[in-house]
Amino acid sequence: LQGAEAAWLRRPKAALAPVERPLMARRSGRLARVATRRLGLLLLEAAKGPAPGAIDHGVSLATFARIGQEVAAGDELARLYLRRDDEALAERFGACFVVEEGNAQAPALIRDRL
Repeated sequence: LQGAEAAWLRRPKAALAPVERPLMARRSGRLARVATRRLGLLLLEAAKGPAPGAIDHGVSLATFARIGQEVAAGDELARLYLRRDDEALAERFGACFVVEEGNAQAPALIRDRL
């Protein structure tokens, strides 16, 4: 109804930006938190196109670890796709993933019921 190609909907594919930056766990433990709002804002910043309001849809983030999952130092938590290499930006993305030692617990999936 919105003009999308039916074949594309069955198997969506978009070209990713060429620069890949893996975001690695800095220490062993459990993935305790992910700053999802901050990730979204960083993606908007990274995907800002040359024209006002333009967004580069090739800039993206693939996540590989879930909250509560046990990870080892050096495990890939996510992969960032950018148009140009930017170490500082990749560091800001990596800081959104918080790994805690010990018995870090994943938050409840349902906060409350209405």
